[in-house]
Amino acid sequence: MVLGVLKNWKAFSAYVMNNKPEYLHGEHLIDRAGYNKFKEMILEDIKLNLEAMVAQRVLWAETKYRFNFNLKSITQH
Repeated sequence: MVLGVLKNWKAFSAYVMNNKPEYLHGEHLIDRAGYNKFKEMILEDIKLNLEAMVAQRVLWAETKYRFNFNLKSITQH
């Protein structure tokens, strides 16, 4: 099952990116395609256990830290 999901992830990523060699974080790929399309493609040909539950929607919040870097200040004298 895991190998099938990974295979489907590759196909999903290629679909969203139009086969362009660009990197996007998984969450951004899902946002572009929409969760329903993601769910459809990622579970294609996957046989889930009877106990498996698939979320109907996913809500997440991304915290972006800006200017939170450790910088070394170099001063020329």
